[in-house]
Amino acid sequence: MPRWARDIGLVVTLHGQHFTGRTFLTYAAALEALKWVAGRIDPRHILAYLPGWEGRYYRWYGRYQPDESLGGAAGLAALIDGAHDLGCHVMPMFGANIASRDVPGFERWGEPGRQRNPSGLIPVGSVDWDASRHFDHGFGAVLNTAYAPWRHHLVEQIAGLCRRFGFDATFLDISAMYANDPLGRTTDGIRSLAVELHARMPGHLLAGEGWFEGICDVIPLVQTGHRQNVPTYHDVPCPEWFERTNRQFGHVNLGDAAHHSSGVHEAGYVKAWRLPVRRSIIPTLALVEDTIEAAPDRVELILEDARQYIQQYL
Repeated sequence: MPRWARDIGLVVTLHGQHFTGRTFLTYAAALEALKWVAGRIDPRHILAYLPGWEGRYYRWYGRYQPDESLGGAAGLAALIDGAHDLGCHVMPMFGANIASRDVPGFERWGEPGRQRNPSGLIPVGSVDWDASRHFDHGFGAVLNTAYAPWRHHLVEQIAGLCRRFGFDATFLDISAMYANDPLGRTTDGIRSLAVELHARMPGHLLAGEGWFEGICDVIPLVQTGHRQNVPTYHDVPCPEWFERTNRQFGHVNLGDAAHHSSGVHEAGYVKAWRLPVRRSIIPTLALVEDTIEAAPDRVELILEDARQYIQQYL
């Protein structure tokens, strides 16, 4: 954990572009929203989380680059530089073990490393608006991070983008996936990925979607669980044990305070929009295009949770 990460008291989820092409926040709109929040909470306590920053969510996993429709490279640079000028830290989202089968080079670094179960079944990864056609698309391949060419390809992309744009943290989607894959131990693959990323980006924060004790020492920050369309959040087992070493924040599918939209996530609408204030749970504010304007009172409740968290636990 870098020292600055121990001061996080609010995660702001700035939803970019959905798989369907629906844009919630461009880079410029995300920065304006972040400025508004930073005017109400000491910015050094804010971590800006960017899902869907690379264009269509999930569609270009395996090939990460700024999206022109969101503002291009200049727009992404302005967002990250602007966040740093405010005093905030920034965390884009990457897929630890998913890639689209039609991105350049997949036949070299992806196809041989496709994850299998012991029977030889090869799973497919895809998303949809609300999961109603979740497995119809089939564009995504599930890869094993124990397969070195895929792991090295991902490290090169993340480290290269970090060197270019200077973000502070990396979020690894589906990081806690475990499979009894004959190709190699998936847990060893995630641990190796963390080691290689830290070697390229010293002082960097790594966060992940899910948690289990086998990776708790390399993925210190995780999300609160994944339960689609459930009106309450899902806590980790044994939170008293968990909070000694780890922290969690709102899952990417946490509903926004105005519309209950899960943003770029495939959950559609999720009733849960606010998390309980506990030492182990960092308050999280999910923003789509007009959340602040449409529900200022609810947004303020989350900001007050963050103030309480900062005062009580930091």
